[in-house]
Amino acid sequence: MPDLKMIRAWRLQNGVPVWIGIADVYASAALYRRHRSVGAFELSLPFTENNRSIFRDAQYLEFITDQDSDANPMQLPFVGIVRTRSAETGAGNKLMLSLSGDDFSGIAKQRIMLPYPRYLGDAVETGTNNPYDGYWDYPPALYDSNHKFVEDGDPKSASVILENIVDNAFADKHNSKRNLSYITYDGTQCDVPYGRYRAYMTDTCATALEGACEVFNLGWRFAYDLAKNQIYFIIMTGKDRADSVQFSADYGNEKDIRYVLDTTDARNVGYYLGKKIEDTQGEAQGDGRTYMMDYTEAQEPAGLERYESLYDVGQIASDTVSARQTNGRAQLAKSAATESYSADAVQGRTFTYRIDYENGDIVTRADSRLGISTQTRIIETVEYYQHGGNSVVHKFGSVLPNVADQIRRAAQSAPYKGGH
Repeated sequence: MPDLKMIRAWRLQNGVPVWIGIADVYASAALYRRHRSVGAFELSLPFTENNRSIFRDAQYLEFITDQDSDANPMQLPFVGIVRTRSAETGAGNKLMLSLSGDDFSGIAKQRIMLPYPRYLGDAVETGTNNPYDGYWDYPPALYDSNHKFVEDGDPKSASVILENIVDNAFADKHNSKRNLSYITYDGTQCDVPYGRYRAYMTDTCATALEGACEVFNLGWRFAYDLAKNQIYFIIMTGKDRADSVQFSADYGNEKDIRYVLDTTDARNVGYYLGKKIEDTQGEAQGDGRTYMMDYTEAQEPAGLERYESLYDVGQIASDTVSARQTNGRAQLAKSAATESYSADAVQGRTFTYRIDYENGDIVTRADSRLGISTQTRIIETVEYYQHGGNSVVHKFGSVLPNVADQIRRAAQSAPYKGGH
C-alpha cells in the first residue's frame, strides 16, 4: 500500500487556497476512499506549536502519499475538508489534537438541487399548449443529449446525466454565489444501462450523484488541485479485474473477514402512489390519489413470500402511468437483499493496493468455508497510517449483478399489473 509522506494544511482567503504549513508529526491517520459516496478522514496529532496552528486554522488537509501525482486528476492527493476539531488528554496526560471530516467530494453535500421552472411541452393527457397543463421541469430534470427527460428518453452516456447534476448545483447561472466556474469535467463516457434516475429538490448534489451512480453502476468524486485552485469532477468506472485479482483467506491475502446477507428491507412488491390523474388503470385512494402495483419476480408473489412497500412517486413532473412506473421501479429495485463483505487485506502477499488494483475495481472473492466465490466491487477502502505500520481494509459491495440488473429484471415484468 502507499506510504504517507506528508500532510499539508490549507485555508481559503478570498476564494484562493493559502498554504499554512506541514504537520511536523502525526500519531495516526485514516483515509476513507468510497466509490459511490462521500469519503472521510480522521487525523490524530500530538500537541506541538506547529500542529496547534494547523488545528486552529486548517480548512483543508492534503494527504500526500508516494503514489500520488499532480499530472493526472485521477492521481491527485487525497484532500480532506475539516468538519470537526477536538482536543483531549491521553496517556501520560499528553494533549492530543484530532481533526476529521469529509474528503473533497463533501462539497456535493453543501449544495441542493434547486428548482428552476422550464416549460417542456404539451401535456399528452390534454393535448393543449396551456403551460398549466404541460410538463414543467420542477425540480430540475436530468436530460439526455436531445433535451428529453431521462424518464422519457435514453441518454447516450451516463456522464451526460452526472455532469448535469453537477452543473445544476455548481454552475448556477441564476446565482453567482452558487457558481464554481473552475470545475472541469474529467468523466469517462459510458453507456447507460436500462435504469434511469431523476433528482428532486429535496436532494443534495451528493444524494443525486449517489442515486444515479447506484443505478448506473459507476463511481464519482471531486478532486482538488489546491496549488492550481482547480476542481475536477471525475466519473469512475473501475476496472474488471475479476480474472486476475482474487481475495481469499485460502491465499493468505485477507484476514478478519466479515460477511453479511441482509434481507431486512428486501421487497418484491411495490405500490406506486402518484398524483390524482384521470387514467382507468389506477385505483383511487381516499385523498383522490391513485396507485399502481408492480413486482420484481416472474410471477406475482403470494402468501408469506410476498413483501410489500409503498413508494410515493407523485413528485414527478409528468405523472403518466409509464413515468410513474419507471420511477417506482427504480425505487423498488433499491429495496433488495444486500450481500456485503469486508476484510483486512494482507499487502504484498499476492496483490498490492494501488498497483495491482484500485478502489472501485471488480475483483473475485472466494471463501471455501462459506462456499462463496463471487465477483464483487470494492466500494470502500480505508487506509490506516500509524507509526506501528500501515494497513488497508476493503469493503466489498453486493455481489454482481447489482441494482441496475434489478431494474432490468423489473422491466421484464408485464407493463402494468393494476391496482388492488
